[in-house]
Amino acid sequence: AGIGIHVSTGHYNIAVRNNKVYNNKRQGIAAHEIWDSIYEGNVVYENGEGPDSEDEGIIIWRSKNLVINGNLIYDNAGSGLRLWGDLSNTGSSPVIANNVVRNNQGGGLLISTDVINGKVYNNTIASNQGQGMSITTSGHDIKNNILYQNSFQLSPGTSNIYDYNLYFPDVSFTDKGLHDITGDPQFVNTGLYDYHLQNSSPSIDKGIGLAEVSIDIEGNGRPQ
Repeated sequence: AGIGIHVSTGHYNIAVRNNKVYNNKRQGIAAHEIWDSIYEGNVVYENGEGPDSEDEGIIIWRSKNLVINGNLIYDNAGSGLRLWGDLSNTGSSPVIANNVVRNNQGGGLLISTDVINGKVYNNTIASNQGQGMSITTSGHDIKNNILYQNSFQLSPGTSNIYDYNLYFPDVSFTDKGLHDITGDPQFVNTGLYDYHLQNSSPSIDKGIGLAEVSIDIEGNGRPQ
C-alpha cells in the first residue's frame, strides 16, 4: 500500500489507536487538516522506500489540538515522527508524549513550519540517522526526554523551554535547562531495543511530574 492509514481534510475528534502499521511504500500514518485528534498506542515500522522520499512513520500537517502518545516508531525509511504546518497559523499546541522513536533513517522527531506551543514530554529518541530531535519553531515545552546516540542529536530552535532531559552524548545550546543532564541512560539492552532503565540509571528520579504524562507507555502510573 502507499500509505498505511490516511486521515484527510476536515475531520474532528479522530482517534487512531492500537494499530500495527508496517511495510507501506510511503508513510505509515498520514493526516492533514485534522483537529482535536489522538494518535496513541500504535506500532509503526518499516515504512517508506528511502530517507529522501519523505516516507515518515507518522506525519501530520496543517492540523491542531493533537495528542500523539505512547507510539513505538522505528526502522522507517524517512523520519519517525514529523509535524509541520498549522491549520490556522495561530498556534497548534500538540502534546507529544511517551513515544519511543528509534532507528529511523531520516531523523527521529521533526517539528517545523507554524507548529508552535507544543508539549514534548517523556519521549525516548534513540539511534536515529540525521536529527534526533529537530525543532525549528518556538513556544515548545520540552521535558523528561532522553536523546540517545542519534547521529545528530538536536536542533533546538529558539524561544523553547528545555529542562529535565538527558542527552547522550552531550549537546551544548543556549536554552539548555538547569536540570538537563548528560550521561549514559543505562538502558536494559539496546541490542534488543529494551529501553527500560536499569536501577543505576542517572535518569531515575531526575524528571519532573507533569499532568499530561501521569501514566507511561506501558500504562504504569507516574511517579513510581
